[in-house]
Amino acid sequence: MKLHKDLEQRTEDWYKIRQGSIGGTRAKKVVSSTNTSLMYELIAERGTNIIEDSFVSEAMQRGIDLEPIAIAEFRDFMELDVEHFGMVTNENFPNCHLSPDGLIMDQEIPTEGVEVKCPDSKKHIEYIITNRVPAEYKQQLLHYFTIVDTIETMYFVSYDPRYISRPLHIITVTREDWSNEINEFKTKLLKFIEKVNTNEAIANDTF
Repeated sequence: MKLHKDLEQRTEDWYKIRQGSIGGTRAKKVVSSTNTSLMYELIAERGTNIIEDSFVSEAMQRGIDLEPIAIAEFRDFMELDVEHFGMVTNENFPNCHLSPDGLIMDQEIPTEGVEVKCPDSKKHIEYIITNRVPAEYKQQLLHYFTIVDTIETMYFVSYDPRYISRPLHIITVTREDWSNEINEFKTKLLKFIEKVNTNEAIANDTF
């Protein structure tokens, strides 16, 4: 496992490293029965050195802008020192990466992770009431546990400063809680990596 401390997210160098790589936002597609389109996308990125521009909606930009505020609120509330890393890679999972929102260290080893979402108020209230990691983000947290294999605890943070009575909501999940799901995700991820590599070799065969 390698921590890229000095790599800033959303910079040219960051995009270059993640080109053709499986990150947390792609984790949900990996476990899908229709993951072939992702396979083609990854092979295309590796073969062309081009990543298609991703559309950033107003809501997505709001999340980007609020994320550091949410991290600060989380840090103060939990009294934990959250460190920023541009990326984490793991040699056991080639062509994969994680761009964590925050990591909590113990003797230079990441033992806890933070994933922040800044949803609309309706979703924020839903997350508070259900008090469980939303299904659409579960694979993203599983990706944390997989790539950063020293993490024992994940904090899923929902932040909406418009909801004055409770702008911050934290859901805690441990590696033990999800041990079966993590093992299943690892198996599917490795299988998908093999699928991509096999088909990339076919695409690169010049006959």
